[in-house]
Amino acid sequence: MPEAKPFPAAQIAALLKVSERRLQQLADEGYIKKEGRGLYGLVDSVQGYIRFLKESSAANTRGTATARLAEQQAIKVEMENLRRAGELVYAAQAAETLNQIAAQLASQLDALPGRIASECAGRDAGFIRSRVLDECRSIRLSLSEHLAQRADALESLPDSSADLEAAEEEIPDEVGGG
Repeated sequence: MPEAKPFPAAQIAALLKVSERRLQQLADEGYIKKEGRGLYGLVDSVQGYIRFLKESSAANTRGTATARLAEQQAIKVEMENLRRAGELVYAAQAAETLNQIAAQLASQLDALPGRIASECAGRDAGFIRSRVLDECRSIRLSLSEHLAQRADALESLPDSSADLEAAEEEIPDEVGGG
């Protein structure tokens, strides 16, 4: 199919929604052919511009993927540095610690009535209140000691996550007491 007469740069630029200067740059880059001084073919200009957009999109996609990879690697390094500095622990370690605390607290609270019921039978309210508060303080102290032991054990873990399973055996997991 023979191409129609060439169009002035202003019309082609308006059609492609680019400036005349950008149209000239696209021609210099080989995307669009000039058909004379300030004249461009309509079909060739549209096809050349579409080719330019496709190539630009592909290049941007590669650049974006590279940038995402670099960002993920930077996050990984930052997290590893935080973990080595003791400011970050593995989620499994945190979950294990919370489970142990919950189990110890539940065990001690469940045992509370049995420990003080007979002692408080027939006593006045002031004595009972004092006795309950003493037991609650004892439970808090026990939890505090448990947390200190757990923190010490977590600090002594090796740097390698591959050694995590072996190190878990070193972490105290006593539950109960009081």
